[in-house]
Amino acid sequence: MIQIQPTSPSLDRIQRRFVTVLPTIQRSGRNHFRHLSHDEQEDAISEMTALAWKHFCRLVQRGKRPEKFIIALVSFVAITVKAGRRLSGHDKSNDVMSPLAQRRYGFRLEALPSR
Repeated sequence: MIQIQPTSPSLDRIQRRFVTVLPTIQRSGRNHFRHLSHDEQEDAISEMTALAWKHFCRLVQRGKRPEKFIIALVSFVAITVKAGRRLSGHDKSNDVMSPLAQRRYGFRLEALPSR
């Protein structure tokens, strides 16, 4: 849970600042993950947005202005998501169901024929 210090801006102000850069985050996410299927792309962009929010809050708490370097932050978060990191943990690289393992080892899972 993100805790706001008494001297830092209120959570509402931080959220308003984040909402101003949200279109940039989503546009960059669509660009970074354009090779994925629609559902996978939406999941990746959602993870990217969540991680960007987490890092945005931490930077504001440290007295930084992350909107000044949002492209660098978004690039970092995109690389992090591509590597399998998630807001809550990370993908297992040895789990065959994991998209990270499928990319890393060059295979795809497909449904068995119904017959």
